[in-house]
Amino acid sequence: MLRLEEARPRVALLGAGLALAATVALAPVFHPWYATWPLVLLAVSARRTTWFLVPCAVASFLTLPDGTNLARSTKAPGAIVVTALLVGLAVWAVRAARSRRATSPATARS
Repeated sequence: MLRLEEARPRVALLGAGLALAATVALAPVFHPWYATWPLVLLAVSARRTTWFLVPCAVASFLTLPDGTNLARSTKAPGAIVVTALLVGLAVWAVRAARSRRATSPATARS
């Protein structure tokens, strides 16, 4: 007969909470209240809750009580930063490809 300790329901809930957190974090569309969903499963499965304070504090600021959220004030600056990073990455990749091509042994012989 399977005892409750052997079934380890906390481990299953922790796995479900982590899977839900990964799904929310890697989803193509992210609404701020999605970050609160895994917190329910993680709170139920937690033995100690001290580590749980930081994710709860962050999630509470993602969705504010008046319906607004911090994403509204960070959308435009974030888009500019991401665009600048992508342009910088593209420039770096082109320069790296050119320097590899210039120093390759095939071009040095000809």
